[in-house]
Amino acid sequence: HFAFYSDLEESAKELIKKAISNGTQGIIFCSPESLVKSLLKSLMKSAEQGFIKNFVVDEAHLVVQWGDEFRPAFQTIAGLRLTLLAKSGEKEKFKTFLLTATLSLLAYELLKVLFAGIQNTYIINAKVLRHEPVYSFKKFNNKAEKFEKLFALFHKLPRPCIIYTTKEKDAVEISTKLRGFGYSRVECYTGKTSGLQRKQILSGWTTQKIDVVVATSAFGVGIDNKDVRCVVHVGLPETLDRYYQEVGRGGRDGRASISILLFEDEDKVIARNMAVPTYLEQENAFKRWRVMNDLKKIDDEGNLILNTYKATPHTVKQETEYNQAWNQRTLTMMARAGLIKLLSFDLPVADPGKFSNLEDFENSRAEELADFFASQKISILDNRVNDPEYFEKKINASKSKSVKMHQLQYQLFDDYLELKADIGDCLAELYSYSGLDAPIDVIS
Repeated sequence: HFAFYSDLEESAKELIKKAISNGTQGIIFCSPESLVKSLLKSLMKSAEQGFIKNFVVDEAHLVVQWGDEFRPAFQTIAGLRLTLLAKSGEKEKFKTFLLTATLSLLAYELLKVLFAGIQNTYIINAKVLRHEPVYSFKKFNNKAEKFEKLFALFHKLPRPCIIYTTKEKDAVEISTKLRGFGYSRVECYTGKTSGLQRKQILSGWTTQKIDVVVATSAFGVGIDNKDVRCVVHVGLPETLDRYYQEVGRGGRDGRASISILLFEDEDKVIARNMAVPTYLEQENAFKRWRVMNDLKKIDDEGNLILNTYKATPHTVKQETEYNQAWNQRTLTMMARAGLIKLLSFDLPVADPGKFSNLEDFENSRAEELADFFASQKISILDNRVNDPEYFEKKINASKSKSVKMHQLQYQLFDDYLELKADIGDCLAELYSYSGLDAPIDVIS
């Protein structure tokens, strides 16, 4: 087994963990969530023995796209990496590779912050625009006209085909309608699709038993079918970056593909509102920092151990994972602003000899792990971090820069839709930048 995932049998998971610990695994593919939780103990043991040679983050732009919002583990792996490097002691340090084919300046800036301060780190940017897609779009007055055009087009579209929507209910409605027309090789794939259903859809998709997948952005990274001939968007992605990545699901065999975009004015409003992540509009960053700081612990080296789960501002009535995610975003913003540095620390090792029975040991272990995954270690880089005015000034400057970058992504998309610029020119501007520390470019 080279892949570790939630639906894998427990016996196979245990074999992988043991193989990682003793250095015989060779290579392992996993999600960020598995990396920072299920596999953590095994990775620590592996690092101590010097078994880890390479730490690779594929699709590294997702550290920004998804890590900022609904999957914070994408950014937590940066701290874990530091822990693994520290665990390796005086042994040869492993190399870190951050791989992407769609690296915007926004993503590059954050990767430099989160993965800074260690040698042998390489950002590999496969910067070459896809030549396969032929782009077309049309604007409509309302949803009914938009859907009517989609269903009229569908009978002539080349397949395999992916139809992307922004809303889950639209994906369900479209797939139901298509099946009602008599098309049986159509499936719907959204964030609410169960693990078993996903597995069945992916199997059918890769074995040509399914012709069409109607999906939200949940159907994307890591889902590869080389002969997709058409990608349709019914509605607008929030950025040109996401649009280009989804269009790139077509024509992966190097042959021509079609990109069709159908939208209305309401879609532009939705996309514009989604373009800037909600965390950048947060007004109580200092309040969150103050609560976390009040509950801090200090280690022997003077670093701060913060509990992101239990630290709740007075406006939050209970401890939740949602609250924890906001606290983690606050710390990430502080790191971007140069106020702190995000660190990681060892997984606690419980001593079963201290307990009279196995049940007490397991309960204690569960509490330790809960505290561990709710904690974030940091070091203070700027001693004025507790000055509220100075704090807000630094955070706002960092947020303003990020907001402008997000808005630029939307504006480039809008320029294309308003016929102010060619799609190639917009993409070139999005992915082109230079500097002495620019990432390694791979041109094919």
